[in-house]
Amino acid sequence: AKYDLVGQNTPCQPSWREEMGSKIDIFIQRLDAKFRREWYPTFKAIISPNRRVGLSEAKVKELARLAFLRRYIAHEYGHSLIPEGLNDQFGRYGDFLKELYCDLFSLHAYNNMSVRRDNIDQSVWGIDAYACSISVDNIINRIAINKQWN
Repeated sequence: AKYDLVGQNTPCQPSWREEMGSKIDIFIQRLDAKFRREWYPTFKAIISPNRRVGLSEAKVKELARLAFLRRYIAHEYGHSLIPEGLNDQFGRYGDFLKELYCDLFSLHAYNNMSVRRDNIDQSVWGIDAYACSISVDNIINRIAINKQWN
């Protein structure tokens, strides 16, 4: 499989979405498994303990998981905004560009959610910033994967 799916937005066809609406599913078991296996250990290694001062380990884990969940919801929501005919315009690059668009959308949306919070705690901001960096990593990985397909 090319992707380890954590969520999906159905139906895939933009015309069907316009007619019937869309449904976003987040696969919580997969999200939790990926969070435990990859994201949280990396998060703990990268985010300075100074950013986590005053928060228990359980609270940090809870906030980090919530940040990743929000990012995935924003990514899946982005699929609803993709114009019809993208595959026709870009051929074999269409799927890649759709996912790239959704990663960029999630980064932009998540950044706006974080910026608009009143009196944001710096520890929480560190967690949010890491969730955004995961979007950037996804973008870089998608570009690398796309180069391999050429």
